[in-house]
Amino acid sequence: QIKVNFTAQCGHNCSRPCYLEEGSFVCPAACSRGLPCGHPCPHQCGQPCAQECQVCVEELQQRREQEEALLEEQLKKLIKKAKKKKFSLYPCTWSESSSDMHRADVTGELRELMQHLLDGTCNTSALGTGKDQKQPGAYSGLEMVKVEQIENRTLFLQYRSRYLQLLKDKPEAKSHTELDSKGVATGQSLKRSSLAAQLDPNVRECYLFHGTKAETAEAIIATGFEERLAKLNGLYGAGNYFADKSSKSDQYTVSNSGGVHFMFVARVMLGAHVFDTKKTCNEKRILDLIPGTHVRYSALLGLSGHHREFVVYDGHQAYPEYLVHYRHTK
Repeated sequence: QIKVNFTAQCGHNCSRPCYLEEGSFVCPAACSRGLPCGHPCPHQCGQPCAQECQVCVEELQQRREQEEALLEEQLKKLIKKAKKKKFSLYPCTWSESSSDMHRADVTGELRELMQHLLDGTCNTSALGTGKDQKQPGAYSGLEMVKVEQIENRTLFLQYRSRYLQLLKDKPEAKSHTELDSKGVATGQSLKRSSLAAQLDPNVRECYLFHGTKAETAEAIIATGFEERLAKLNGLYGAGNYFADKSSKSDQYTVSNSGGVHFMFVARVMLGAHVFDTKKTCNEKRILDLIPGTHVRYSALLGLSGHHREFVVYDGHQAYPEYLVHYRHTK
């Protein structure tokens, strides 16, 4: 084979077989471009850069393993403390079922409150429109059909364990826990309600919406909000996204064969949160340290356009407490 020496488009001096066209040649030199995370690209110069950094993936996996070990230790302490002091680990509204997982139909008790929550946080002029709308259409309202209370004891214990960690971090994070003057829309609608009374302001606990499709809703009920499965191309990276407007979360729902949509009213602990007004995608998986402390921000509040998005990068920081079944109305 006769070799042809040439300068590739990347600037490297290369050698290729004479029968191989220059445009088909892949420069074998190491890629000099850096990935968004700052680590070097492991591919060859002539190949597209890696979509995901393997170093970051391995670091994330190690961190998750450490967090899970800590979580298991905290859960043991939490259960022991509950038995000793005889306080309930779970919400007082839960049934006394011995099952680890129970779905209670609470439509009768919460119909009026949940409909008020949907209506009070709905921007009707935005319904059925927007770049994130999964099912475009002409409709002017959200009509509740059914409400389920999700009683997953394993998930709630994980949530309680994360709660203890946020409480522990609170002294250092104290000066960084204030929301903007708008507050949380769901909190305004639920003010003085039985649901609002269950929330702890010490960790900025609030109810937020999360819209999805039926099969994903079932997965969330079983295993919670999994940030490890989140897509990296989200507006604020790979996290769990929530909204305080029902009309915003409605954009992400897909109806079942009966025309019913699904939206969670989830408990979310914002803790010490950071504001972000950027509209660019990044691969954020963990938030920065709060300046002057050893504590990381625990949530991100995205202020992009007309809607606000609340993002947590730890799935244990949110609990899918209520699943609202509803229809679009004209």
